[in-house]
Amino acid sequence: MKRISRKRSSKRIQKVTCSSCGKNYETKGRRKCSDGLLRCRTCRNKRQRRSFVEKHGVSQYEKYQKENPHYRKRTREWVLKSRYRLDPAEYESLLKNQGDVCAICRGKQFIGHSFCVDHNHETGEVRGLLCHKCNRALGAFQESTEVVERALHYLRG
Repeated sequence: MKRISRKRSSKRIQKVTCSSCGKNYETKGRRKCSDGLLRCRTCRNKRQRRSFVEKHGVSQYEKYQKENPHYRKRTREWVLKSRYRLDPAEYESLLKNQGDVCAICRGKQFIGHSFCVDHNHETGEVRGLLCHKCNRALGAFQESTEVVERALHYLRG
């Protein structure tokens, strides 16, 4: 078996100061921007995004979305499949079974927004579809029936 030797980086780690934010950071090489100033990664990225918007009038994300109109739909389908193991057809049947409303407050979804998939974090079992507010409320109650009962007791006085 032939051994492949890898050349080690001869660059030393240097401590430099960002010319934009003044933060001290370590770098192996001095990465200067086109204006000749040293910037940390965060400031370099902000500068690149700002110049892209100045040049094209929109952010890279918005430009990609305009060029690829099915982007949101494909992303949503991927999230449903990877996180919850749901096909779009299964999501639609869940929604239809709930009467196209939130499982808790019975509110309708806003145009352009989809319901949140509520699931048991321990088992991964999907319980239903919730509006954004109800989903956040369950999260605030830590999905604990005891906490919800205490909140009900509090509300009833």
